[in-house]
Amino acid sequence: MKIYLIHGTGKTAIFNKISQVKKEFAQDLVTEISGKESFENAKTKILTADLFSPKRLIILEDVAQINLGELGEDPNLTLILKFSKSLT
Repeated sequence: MKIYLIHGTGKTAIFNKISQVKKEFAQDLVTEISGKESFENAKTKILTADLFSPKRLIILEDVAQINLGELGEDPNLTLILKFSKSLT
């Protein structure tokens, strides 16, 4: 699994980086999950593989209490952890 950690208040830079990563994936293989969902709900979506293409991108935005150890070792999964505030 490839993981990107993106955080901060630079909206343009964040948008540009996410757009750059998204270009590597078909639009229907990109899933965005907001912080309004619990990690358990997000985990279910992450662990549900696409039948026709193993290469997927999941963008988790401001999701609290993420446990990456529960996601396994899927080499075809790219995960973006996006936080709208700086992590200090």
